[in-house]
This record gives sequence, structure tokens and C-alpha cells, in this order.
Amino acid sequence: MTYNTTIGRAALAMLVGALVGGNLSMALLIMGFGPPAPGEAMQIWLIMQAYWMGGMLVFALIPFVLMHISNLRQWYAMTGIGMLTMVSLSLYAFKGVGTGGSLVMLAATGAIVGWVIWRVAYRSSKL
Repeated sequence: MTYNTTIGRAALAMLVGALVGGNLSMALLIMGFGPPAPGEAMQIWLIMQAYWMGGMLVFALIPFVLMHISNLRQWYAMTGIGMLTMVSLSLYAFKGVGTGGSLVMLAATGAIVGWVIWRVAYRSSKL
């Protein structure tokens, strides 16, 4: 099956992926450290969204374009690259700290975000 996208759908996919990633990260923070104070919850959520949006622009856009050009447009390719990108960034940012269960959670978050990007961006084309 062949999948195609447009620039508008790809941009929307990055935005939705950032929102999903920010929300999943917020959930991981709450699971790990408990809920934030009522006045801080919105600030932390906005910071998460900003980090994810910046991360999408810096770290996800280039692999997305390269995979699209290489015709790697299947759901499992995007899910895999999302997982690998998140694991690589996590190992680099945390210098190996947080391996084990937290690394699995971060890998799952990256995989979910990769799948969401694929699902929003691509539609099957009729040949």
C-alpha cells in the first residue's frame, strides 16, 4: 500500500504529536512524582507542550522528511523511529540515568507519538 501526505497534514501531525507527547509526559510526571500543586499544574503542562513542540521541530521533522523521501511510510516505520528517537534523546539527556522501567516508559511514549504522527499525516493513495 502506498501512503501520501501534504505539507498541511504533516504540519498538523507534528502539532498533534507534540500535544500527545506533552500530555503523556505530564502523565508520566504525575505517576512518578505525584500531582503538582493546583497553581502549578497549568504552568507545568504548558512547559511540557513547549518542550515537545521544540523537540518535534528539532528532532522529529528531519527523520520524518527522510523517511518520507525514502518511501518508509508505513505505520511500523514511523512508530519505530519515534521509539528510537526518544530512547536516543533520553540516553543522551540523562546520561544513562533512568535506565530500566523509565526508559521503557519513554520508549513507549516515543512509539505512541510516532504512530500518532503517522496516523494524522498519511492517507492511502489509490494507484
